[in-house]
Amino acid sequence: MNSVFSGVISGGGGGGETVYVDVSELTFSVTQAAHGLAVKDVVRWNGTAWVKAQANASNTLGQAIVKTVPTVDTCTLIYLNNTEVTFTAHGEGSAGATLYLSEAAAGDLKNTVPASGYAQQIAMVKDANTLILQDYPAKAV
Repeated sequence: MNSVFSGVISGGGGGGETVYVDVSELTFSVTQAAHGLAVKDVVRWNGTAWVKAQANASNTLGQAIVKTVPTVDTCTLIYLNNTEVTFTAHGEGSAGATLYLSEAAAGDLKNTVPASGYAQQIAMVKDANTLILQDYPAKAV
């Protein structure tokens, strides 16, 4: 079961409390006017906004993937963190396929290693409805 953590964890007055948080799917909501993002877009934070990531430079690589887009001004993102995510009928290939961030089309996934820029492995296909997000370091190609 995937859980969403929201809030602040703070220590008490030396009571030795232990807090357990399930962060198997680190999901968060974003409100950003006319963001232009779609489900399965790979994104990065540019310092002021979430924008589509691209594997053409080391400072444009992906940090999260878009899970839902309720409105043109809101979306839900999931950090790339080695977890399974359901994208019904995702169309990204068969089980075992590795998906990389595209060096040519911002935000897009591709099933071949980029010919230039950086190889950032984003996910592996588990089945027709599930991707396993990955958090591997990108490598220059």
